[in-house]
Amino acid sequence: MEDKREIFINRLKEDLIGPLKKDEILKVSPESTYLNGILYPSDVNEPDEQDDETDPIVQDSDTYDEIKDRISNNKIRKPSSMGLSFCLNSKKNKNLQLEIKINLGIYKPEVQENSNENEKTDSSIQWKRQEINHNQKIILSKKNDWIDLNSENLNNLKIWYEKKEFNNLDHVTLILVNENSWTPRGLGGSDTKKDQIERSFFQTSFELHCKSGFEPRPPANYNPEDEDEKIYELIYRNNKDYCSGFNCTSDWEEKDKAVKIIKAKWLMQKNIYSVSPEGDKAFFKEAHELTTKSFTEDNLGKIKQKLNGLIESYQKWIDSEQKKMKGLNQNLQVQAKRNISVCNLALTRMKKGLNKLSKDKNILVAFRFANAAIEKQYSWNNKSNFQFSWRPFQLGFFLLNLDSIVDQKSKDRDFFDLLWFPTGGGKTEAYLFISVFLIFYSRLDKNFQNTNGTQIIMRYTLRALTIDQFSRISAIICAAEILRKENSKIFGDKEITLGLWVGQKQTPNWYAEAENIINNPNSQPESTPRQLITCPCCAEPLQYRSSGNTKDIKIQCVKHETKDTCEIQRKIKTIPVSTVDECLYEKLPTFLLATIDKFAQLARKDEALRFLGKKGFSSPPSLIIQDELHLIAGPLGTLTALYETAIDSLCNYDNKKIKIIGSTATIKSAMSQVKNLFDRKSFQFPPPGIDYQNSFFAKIDRSSHRKYIALSSNGRSDKYLLQMVATSLLQSGMDKEINKDNFINNYGTIVAYFNSLKILSSAEPMMNEQVRDTIQIVANRRKEKARLEKLSPPEELSGRKKSSEIPIIRNRLISCDFGTPGFIDIVLATNMISVGIDIKKLNLMIVNGQPKTMSEYIQATSRVGREKNSGIIISLYNHAKIRDRNRYENFGFWHNEIYKGVENTSVTPFSPNARDKALHVLLIILCKSKLEMKSPKDIKNQSEKVKKEIFPIILNKVKNVDPKEFDFTKIELDNFLEYWLTRSNTKELKYFWHPRKYDQSLLMSFESYAAKKASGSYTPIARATPNSLRDVEPGVEYVCKEKIQTDSHDQTK
Repeated sequence: MEDKREIFINRLKEDLIGPLKKDEILKVSPESTYLNGILYPSDVNEPDEQDDETDPIVQDSDTYDEIKDRISNNKIRKPSSMGLSFCLNSKKNKNLQLEIKINLGIYKPEVQENSNENEKTDSSIQWKRQEINHNQKIILSKKNDWIDLNSENLNNLKIWYEKKEFNNLDHVTLILVNENSWTPRGLGGSDTKKDQIERSFFQTSFELHCKSGFEPRPPANYNPEDEDEKIYELIYRNNKDYCSGFNCTSDWEEKDKAVKIIKAKWLMQKNIYSVSPEGDKAFFKEAHELTTKSFTEDNLGKIKQKLNGLIESYQKWIDSEQKKMKGLNQNLQVQAKRNISVCNLALTRMKKGLNKLSKDKNILVAFRFANAAIEKQYSWNNKSNFQFSWRPFQLGFFLLNLDSIVDQKSKDRDFFDLLWFPTGGGKTEAYLFISVFLIFYSRLDKNFQNTNGTQIIMRYTLRALTIDQFSRISAIICAAEILRKENSKIFGDKEITLGLWVGQKQTPNWYAEAENIINNPNSQPESTPRQLITCPCCAEPLQYRSSGNTKDIKIQCVKHETKDTCEIQRKIKTIPVSTVDECLYEKLPTFLLATIDKFAQLARKDEALRFLGKKGFSSPPSLIIQDELHLIAGPLGTLTALYETAIDSLCNYDNKKIKIIGSTATIKSAMSQVKNLFDRKSFQFPPPGIDYQNSFFAKIDRSSHRKYIALSSNGRSDKYLLQMVATSLLQSGMDKEINKDNFINNYGTIVAYFNSLKILSSAEPMMNEQVRDTIQIVANRRKEKARLEKLSPPEELSGRKKSSEIPIIRNRLISCDFGTPGFIDIVLATNMISVGIDIKKLNLMIVNGQPKTMSEYIQATSRVGREKNSGIIISLYNHAKIRDRNRYENFGFWHNEIYKGVENTSVTPFSPNARDKALHVLLIILCKSKLEMKSPKDIKNQSEKVKKEIFPIILNKVKNVDPKEFDFTKIELDNFLEYWLTRSNTKELKYFWHPRKYDQSLLMSFESYAAKKASGSYTPIARATPNSLRDVEPGVEYVCKEKIQTDSHDQTK
């Protein structure tokens, strides 16, 4: 079956590199027609398109080396060479003999028809292509040398090579060089532009053939003390690197475990195989039987049989991995034994979970109802006899955690259980199943802690992800509430509810504010309670209305009465969801979905502490879920870890440790990150075996892949490259084959990903204007209708968008078909899209420059191609940047082990800067909660208690995660306590935090502190404190005001 994605890729190559036809005749110069794959004369040094984004000063993400490189390359250089670096073994190939196969095109000018031969002008010349294929044997006998090509048509195209011997291998760099010269009149010569084109080589590529085979290049050195590096050395041991490009990208052909052909090219295509969440079917063939319906209806014996089948299959897989270890070298065997021991620990914990399920009736009932809730939720979206089947890893993760979920004193609560699975595998369903199970179970077991508070807190870092997941979680909560209400004799009368706790720019803090927005439907405020747009059951619009004195916002489905009445409307009427802070504090939700930086409010809002348990009001939560763990790093992770000390302490009581689980698709050094964040041991599930391709629960699926494409701006500006790639992809939508069978509907939208808002902003007018011009040019050349008639202006998914706009854009992306009103042709996005956006119709992405981190690259590109055999990602590299160029020249190899390239994360909660910003906040949160302080003056009577009961909570974590900072932390705690005591003896101190009365407050925001100090009026005595975990640096808003000055002679404005 034809893969229609190849049509996009072939057209892209034809539009950017050429040729459109083998013997084509161009009406305009080939340099104007094509922008890549050209070897110019060596002396070409005219300035080309200048790119204002290559200014070496303004790119805040660059390293010093990148800046130096960009200064030297600030004038875009025309490439005159391309090459490969590789290794040979002189023992196998004594003469180091190779065969080079070159393919290229040259263009010769000729006078167009109806033009006067004696009056040649640029417009009267057309260019006829001649294809050249040249094969030649070469011997690399010297350390370095030039080799002439035996072809009249390749005049002054030469080979230069250099070789060095190292570790019994010959390391060779071989470069194809255009030795033609060209000097324009403006630089003292007499050559014309036509001369330059005639002396250039187009569509250049070459292959090197070696009968004895090329040798793998030695791997980069790794840190033997790094546990992750040891694992990678084992699981990626069979991945070999055979060559890298010079000015171009590289590829090789492997056959019978040997590489005898390596290639230099300009456009690289790499197929990245999908990871199947169905598990290793060679061991477990019954995955299709793990349906929610069967687990809801089957008796205990059948449930045990299915789950035990999963466990026994995992046991057999582990046994088979142990047998494979015998073929490994000694160093790899040591690590392999460690990996297998972790697999066995996971197996033991799963067995313990199944044992609990078998013996505890309440667990079995909660398990069945949790399955019923998942089944009901998915039946709403899939009306035609759909049955939801569990993936093995999802049930494995549930069994792994079951003991520590139901037993509040389980030793497994010392683990932070990290669900590591590639994006799109179903991590959300795994932890939502655990959540809804816990909700049901806690209402059955009388010995379980009280359920009069928030039971589950789920935290994200990005608002777009939080709001996107909010709609998914709303559905499962509605399904669970329907089941609870139908079975109230079992689960009681207390409603199962969901709360959204995010920033003020997304949702209102106060009921009156939300009521005003609801009563003015035509208003378009930045902050809105309308975060759920359509009904989770029937997808009809929802109605929001205020409820008067109860200070609650009612959300109802307004579907008209029909035979197919909405189940939510029929059974619970009101959707049990709240999005207003004041309402959440008054009526604590069962499940709280929050952004992580919102927890900075714990210091200033006493009501926020209710979520964590407050005597006489609420009990602590039972479970915390931290999704996208890799994002909790750097400054955000450091401050989060400080606050986590208080959160963990407040949620633990009677020697009962709160259960914490998390998930990620990309992380490195998880052990240290989890230790510094949560003071727990990290347990990754599924644990790796001895090969990256198979962990039993996840296996590489070679029948499905995304297509990754690499292109470089070599010789052109990166803006122009982006423009032409977008042009080619958009115009491909007019291809007859792509339009067949509605294929274009899933490939009609381009997601253009940018590293910063600044770059996105500069690209927006180009996408809106210049791209339209070049679409017409490409369409004319291809003799197609231009895709302009219904081409919509670019939409944007970035931090500049209002919270109320994001759900609307998302809904358009899901529901609007190609060519219909509302369809979005181009989405300009930043890292907002890199996590949590799950839209099956998005399959086409441009990545404009290598993202700042590898995890961001993996996450962002995983937003497209969510279905089997779908997704095209075009990575555009700025040739003037060292990092981009390195990724481009080694594109194939580093994609072979893409997860290995994920960078280490850093979390340092007790570093000097972190202590200075928020150590005092941690102390105050604990004092207000643990010692029930109502006023800052209460410290006068409780200072000794603070030293004996509060200081140890903080210092114990310091001792565990960063002992070298213990003494410094103790000193700073003593200093702040002394400052607090001194202020408590003054009449002015009345508040912990007041938004305006700074001199009467113990704390004030960084922003207010910086503004007061910058004004020069006075330095505040209140302690500067983070108002958010994200914006942690003090700053002052700059406001430019107009001022009119008038005198008798002049008036200026």
